[in-house]
Amino acid sequence: MDSAEQEGRRLILEGYSDQFVGMANRCTTWLYWHVPFSGTRRKILNSGTVFFVDLGSGPFGITAAHVVNALFRDKGAFSDLVCQIGNLEIDPLERLLGRGRSRDLATFKVTSQELAKLGLAPHVDPGPWPPRTPQEGKGAFFGGFRLGEGSELDLRKPYPFDFWNGFGAITGIYDQQIKMHFEREHWVHRPNHKVPPPGAEWGGVSGGPFFALFENPVVFYQLVGVLSEYSETMELLIPTPARFIANNGSIRA
Repeated sequence: MDSAEQEGRRLILEGYSDQFVGMANRCTTWLYWHVPFSGTRRKILNSGTVFFVDLGSGPFGITAAHVVNALFRDKGAFSDLVCQIGNLEIDPLERLLGRGRSRDLATFKVTSQELAKLGLAPHVDPGPWPPRTPQEGKGAFFGGFRLGEGSELDLRKPYPFDFWNGFGAITGIYDQQIKMHFEREHWVHRPNHKVPPPGAEWGGVSGGPFFALFENPVVFYQLVGVLSEYSETMELLIPTPARFIANNGSIRA
């Protein structure tokens, strides 16, 4: 184990990583939609994660295109569908700024007043936009809201969404994708922190933020991707590069 890995493990064990997790959590929430089931109970049809940024032209939301595509299909099938972002009824389809066809990215309008009601603040990136290309083998961290157990929602009770997050090394850089393979032999286990078992489903985290750490020579983070795919069998996380998003929320071809 080299000195850089030793230092990284020490910082995680001492709780330094919690600062990054908190930063991701403060700009991120869940997106889900549901239909009537019985009385105050609703059936959740699908879910994803959204996060909010301000890249210099005001705040907007980001998620994965396949999430809003699924919402579009379900709205066509269910006239009584309700879509929520956090605790607010917000339909991103009515506010789209951009939706990629070949890139799994979607953006939508949001107001500062709505973010305040959600108890969130937009992420403001520390570097110029678009972000620089991350380096293979360097560290990254991510977060998203996993759908809890069961698909029933009782409107009288909060649904137990669970914020899943993790750190690891970037294992592949491509034009359309970034890859992070979960290398469990290098995981740092902290007391009182749940560890997902091998093969666990991460349904719902699509659309969450993916940050890379840079050292130049000061260590800093930068948003570089949006969670897009996850393979349970290979434990492979695949974000779409965020550099295709313009600072006004449009999606670059």
